[in-house]
Amino acid sequence: MAIVIAAALGFALNHWLDTATIAAWEWRVPFFVGCMIVPFIFILRRNLEETQEFKQRQHRPSMKEVFTTLVQNWNAVIAGVLLVAMTTTSFYLITVYAPTFGKTVLHLSTADSLLVTLCVGISNFI
Repeated sequence: MAIVIAAALGFALNHWLDTATIAAWEWRVPFFVGCMIVPFIFILRRNLEETQEFKQRQHRPSMKEVFTTLVQNWNAVIAGVLLVAMTTTSFYLITVYAPTFGKTVLHLSTADSLLVTLCVGISNFI
């Protein structure tokens, strides 16, 4: 959803404002919108409760036990790391590099590149 909101905001700004206005000051608007979510995150975190299963645990593993478990299951840990790296790389190629590729290689306007990113974000969400 973050990509969808960011792309929609970027598309709207590029659609309604000229390039000079965006370059002068309007580029700060997405940062301001992103900062507006911070108080909500603090409120959400303060009001979240731990699960009953977590509260009822008697044994809290030490760091040595955690590392021992990681070493014993090294193949699952490596597979997980590789899966996360693959997912993160493909996500950023599609959502972050796509507008740059659209502008420089395909010669799309900024608004059109952000519209493509918006559509990709929506399809990823679905």
